[in-house]
Amino acid sequence: MPPKLRRKIGPTNILAFLLITTVAIPFVGISLLYYPSLAWIPAAGGITCALVIMMNYWGGIAVSRYIISLLPFFLASSYNRILCGPGDEPITSVFLVEFSFALIPFVIFDLEEKVALAILCSITFLGIMTFPITSQWVTLEADTTVIRQGWVSVVANALGVLTGFGCLIGLASINKQAEKQVEQMLTLAEEKNTAMEEASESLRLNLEQLEAAKESERQRNWTSEGIAAVSETIRTHQNQKDIYDRLLMQIVQYMDVNQGALYIVEGSDEDLRLSMKGCYAYSRKKYRDYSCKPGEGLIGQIYLEREALVMTEIPPQYVKITSGVGAATPSSLAVIPLKVNESVEGILELASFRAFEEYEVEFLTKLGESIGSFVQSHRVSEHTRALLEETQLQAEMMRAQEEEMQQNMEELAATQEEYERKTRQYEKQIEDYKQEIRELQQLMATKV
Repeated sequence: MPPKLRRKIGPTNILAFLLITTVAIPFVGISLLYYPSLAWIPAAGGITCALVIMMNYWGGIAVSRYIISLLPFFLASSYNRILCGPGDEPITSVFLVEFSFALIPFVIFDLEEKVALAILCSITFLGIMTFPITSQWVTLEADTTVIRQGWVSVVANALGVLTGFGCLIGLASINKQAEKQVEQMLTLAEEKNTAMEEASESLRLNLEQLEAAKESERQRNWTSEGIAAVSETIRTHQNQKDIYDRLLMQIVQYMDVNQGALYIVEGSDEDLRLSMKGCYAYSRKKYRDYSCKPGEGLIGQIYLEREALVMTEIPPQYVKITSGVGAATPSSLAVIPLKVNESVEGILELASFRAFEEYEVEFLTKLGESIGSFVQSHRVSEHTRALLEETQLQAEMMRAQEEEMQQNMEELAATQEEYERKTRQYEKQIEDYKQEIRELQQLMATKV
């Protein structure tokens, strides 16, 4: 059963019980004393009220409400009409009871049930207004003095007034219950509203946390992808001469900034300098020879301090972002040392018309470590390659000298062989000369 009908069971049963005890039973007694033939009317009303209570017990409240709303009025109207003859005025006391019964629908039905109330009120209104016509249908020849002027009139008036007040008290009670229910509903609504606000606040906080986590995850992914892309560029182009230009172009485009410059440490301790190896602006590379010493200018100062710097108030004369339509001072400047442990291998400078986010500065700091490691290893590689080239040159020179010495040795050996050959030839000639002298001496001795 709907809660709305369930709430009507109690008032309907109470009203039926009151009608039995305060109206039906007294009027049965009065009728038996003065109008026995009309005793069935209040008796029928009492029986019907008892049936209404039983119907409510069985769950028939939807039907019993209409019965308890119309039956008392019809019975009182019938009682009044039967006792009044043609042309008689209605019995005031009974008419008062009849009118008070017309208030019963407002006790049984809510004001929200406009259709039912309209029908019931129309029926009771027609019943009252058609009295002059309906009173002629059935007439009982009886003395109505006692009910018009006697003590029965007083009793009927009292019953009518009591019924009317009872209806008003019932309405007030129902109104009070309704107010109490409304207060309970308002309290419940406030509690639910508070719970909903708390749930909404909790949901908002959860959404904020989720958005923050999502944004944090996006920033982490963005940082990881950026570092991975730069690392891939270093890996694939590390031996090319334009590696610094490639790195700077990639960083400027990935960061969506307007201008950038990359400075690399060069020289020895006595002649240490920060030389610009790349300059990129507005998607066009700008070649510019520039170098500074440690402590000289902002770049040299950052080299000494070894800490990243983000500036939002930039002197107009420091740097300009140029394009085809002119030049303007950037809104934000980030100067990041390319630091490996405590060694600064270079400086990265980026200028933009927008402010740098905190996670972007962290990304540049991590990126500075990666580029710094590459610069350090690249410097070692360059030094190693220079040493290797020098060693190879010295080895080639030694091989040339060795070949020259080998050639000299071969020439010397050939000269020595030629000398030995000539020496043997000379020795042979000397021996031949000696032999000829001996022969000549022997010849001369023979002649002598």
